[in-house]
Amino acid sequence: MAQVELYQRVRAHLIALGLAPGDKIESEVVLAERFGVSRHHMRQVLNAMVQGGILDRAPKRGTTIRAFDSNSLGEHIRFQFEVANFNVAEFKEARILVERAALPLAVRRITPSEVVKVEETIERMLEYQEQPERADAYDKDFHVLLFRASGNRLLESFTGVLVTLFQSADYRRKYWTRERIVRIAGEHRRILDAIKQADAAAAVAALDAHLGYAKLGLSSKT
Repeated sequence: MAQVELYQRVRAHLIALGLAPGDKIESEVVLAERFGVSRHHMRQVLNAMVQGGILDRAPKRGTTIRAFDSNSLGEHIRFQFEVANFNVAEFKEARILVERAALPLAVRRITPSEVVKVEETIERMLEYQEQPERADAYDKDFHVLLFRASGNRLLESFTGVLVTLFQSADYRRKYWTRERIVRIAGEHRRILDAIKQADAAAAVAALDAHLGYAKLGLSSKT
């Protein structure tokens, strides 16, 4: 049996068992017997699953199903996107479409403590308006927090797209002026004010104006 086929069959088997994160899987010996392969081949497959973030392995605990980690998934997505050499325009377009889809969820689900954290990013931007590069980091944090407030872990994982865009210094450098930082902070404030009023339509409209959604040539209807 080819290694790739064995990997896929073992993965399908674990899914069929309905195991939850943290559950221990069958031993290497049992799995090797189940699939009619050597322990060496099964060990290679399980090692690949550990490296791929599907399984965890620890002394005494054995091998378990790994808990969902949106940060790791986001990092994986970001790496794959960078390897694929997508250009900045593609990153920006994807970021806008995903973020505006997540925002109505954030409006419904954001908690008071999350509102406070979002408020703080705006305050820090204005505090460091004379240090635009530093303020720009809080610009990123504002958007990341909105993704997290959506309460949807899959959407949150797409922050990899957003973070990659912000980590491109060549792209971000044009925003490193005091005037732009003050303007962006004001736009963030309008988005947050709409969120506080639980007005999803107004929040998306404010986000569209902030991100330049109309420039994509798509309908502004939500």
